[in-house]
Amino acid sequence: MLWEPAATASGCLPAGYRERANFESLALALRKPPGAPMALAVFSQQEPIAPMTADQVPVPLQNYFAGLAESAFETRLGVADPPLVDYLASLLTRFVHSDALYSVRSVRGRRLQQVADMVAEAEAREGDARREIHRQIGDYTLFWTGVYPEALTTLRASDKKDHFVDYCAQGKRAYHIASTIPTQRADVEQQVLERLSHEFEMCMYGLGEVRREWERRDPGMHSTRIFLIH
Repeated sequence: MLWEPAATASGCLPAGYRERANFESLALALRKPPGAPMALAVFSQQEPIAPMTADQVPVPLQNYFAGLAESAFETRLGVADPPLVDYLASLLTRFVHSDALYSVRSVRGRRLQQVADMVAEAEAREGDARREIHRQIGDYTLFWTGVYPEALTTLRASDKKDHFVDYCAQGKRAYHIASTIPTQRADVEQQVLERLSHEFEMCMYGLGEVRREWERRDPGMHSTRIFLIH
């Protein structure tokens, strides 16, 4: 199956996402207070789990997401782009930790959890700091719209600053800005960021396929450990 853009019913969420399990039901089943943003990562019970930080994760976890990403993008969607697929696998691995998912902080050290605040902070920065915040905005919006789109109802609730934020449009913009800011890093990362901007919807759909694949492999959650980001 090759990737083809699908008609959308609302915003940039591909048709079919509305058929996913209800986010509130999932939260209740996992004994997480309904309405609280979360993300899941799954491991086999036989896999060794060691203490981790945002910069230190077990190799099996990176391999797990890399295998799922390759299957979703290369096999199902026909997207042969190793640097892009590797970036997305690393994104999933990093975001197992809440300190990586919510890594943007204000100059006073306050953790920023809404895209509107992250954008304002990025515009107040220069150079590498501005680039990293925009890249994080792209990663953050791609993660939620791709892996857990049902959480957007909570993230963009009427009492939130993000209520009027289009996560898809903002993610595209953020990746583009990040790709244009000069850096000493390899040019390949700049190119990946630009592709993420242009192919945001495709990457959303592919990450949805990654989630469906891990759910397909273990639909009953009987042989998995679930780690919550909160």
